[in-house]
Amino acid sequence: MNRFGVTDEGYNVLEKTGLDKLVDRNWSCLSDEIPLTHSIDCADVEESLKTESHPDRQYAIQELLKENEFYIEETDYFMVSGKITDILLNEEERSNILTNVDNNIESLSQLDGLLAVYCLEKFDIQPTFNAKRFTWRSGQHNTQIYSNIENDMILAQTNIDAERYGLKQKKVNMVEKPVLFARLDENFISANRDYWPVLIATALKYADTLGIEIPEAQDWRGLMEEYGWDGTIERPTLSDSAYEYFVSEYRDNTLAQLPDNIDASKINKMFFGIMRPSTGHDVSYIPVIDENERLVFFANYGKGESVELAPYGDKKDYYPSIHFSKDDVSKLFEGAVHSTMMSQSSVRPEHLAFMLWQHEQLKDGLSEDEICVKTGELNYF
Repeated sequence: MNRFGVTDEGYNVLEKTGLDKLVDRNWSCLSDEIPLTHSIDCADVEESLKTESHPDRQYAIQELLKENEFYIEETDYFMVSGKITDILLNEEERSNILTNVDNNIESLSQLDGLLAVYCLEKFDIQPTFNAKRFTWRSGQHNTQIYSNIENDMILAQTNIDAERYGLKQKKVNMVEKPVLFARLDENFISANRDYWPVLIATALKYADTLGIEIPEAQDWRGLMEEYGWDGTIERPTLSDSAYEYFVSEYRDNTLAQLPDNIDASKINKMFFGIMRPSTGHDVSYIPVIDENERLVFFANYGKGESVELAPYGDKKDYYPSIHFSKDDVSKLFEGAVHSTMMSQSSVRPEHLAFMLWQHEQLKDGLSEDEICVKTGELNYF
């Protein structure tokens, strides 16, 4: 389990009540309230009980104190303090939300927690040391694409399915109510910064394999121009961080598929899109099209039901980590391009443009030799 996050049912409540838009409109002042320290003294939390008059909040704070002896995580106290609720809503507005049974909010404490967790999540995806994370919600998952301080690539995916985390019992009439926030399960992969173009190429390979069109890839020039690209297309050198062998690997290698084509030695082709982290070189990630035609990144570590993959001839157990549906592939492509154009990767825009131009030629049916000839005729420099 990981840190607290909003479930799909929680997002439904926020959207139905308009609280999400209310948070957005007041974010400039709300963001100043996000706790930045790690812990606070229990004595200070006990002191807050003297000025808190609402029974729900008193109970929540007392329960928090029972769980901790000397110090309390400030984010935990933030969730029960009601600070965000009191900034956003007056007493009448708060009462209207709580008395509307269709809102699925059990108590003031639950409203406090939902708003606090939503704000913590919103703060988490704000610009970091270099650029804003690319994030989207699709079905039962939240996905983020971003880089760490070394420009390594991070894909993080959180399961927000409320049913996964159980149901609460409403105290008054015993009607089951969905969980609006909880400690959510998160999977992530961390690949070396040189793999940013490989991730983009994998999205393209997946779409082409299944016959899916990515609008953002069709208009990749327009997408890059939105980020300030000046139109330069440049072939990278050996010293540049780019996908130098993109054309040959894209043409000759295959995207692994389940239940077939899982043994590279049998199909006599290398698997396309294998990535590794910057450290821990015994770790590898393999993109695979699963039985439901999703793009799934498998890792040679993890938990749950594994599959046997043999990327180099020797079969090993691999575990599903991050997955994308057909509808997600556009976001995957766009997010990886976003990170590159926002200087989160070590790939220069003109080299990314060259790879996307090459893919364009492959889609037009040109051979590797024909692309090499056409490369010499490029006049975009």
